[in-house]
Amino acid sequence: MGNRTIWNGTVEEAQELCEILKRNCECGAEPSNSSTRCPPHAMLLSDQRALDGLLFVRHIARRLVREEFDAAVAA
Repeated sequence: MGNRTIWNGTVEEAQELCEILKRNCECGAEPSNSSTRCPPHAMLLSDQRALDGLLFVRHIARRLVREEFDAAVAA
């Protein structure tokens, strides 16, 4: 078995990620069957750097949007 990932976000964030994956994935991946996993499932289960990157972007996105479009910040 390959590397396993660890979720470093909140339970709520994990639930939201699972819901997004359910809405956008049709592979029906089972945790025990790695040969039928789609790329998103494989990434979530084996690529810690990508998983941490998703979480980082989620946390910083609101600030970046505010800085980009808030006139007071730009002044």
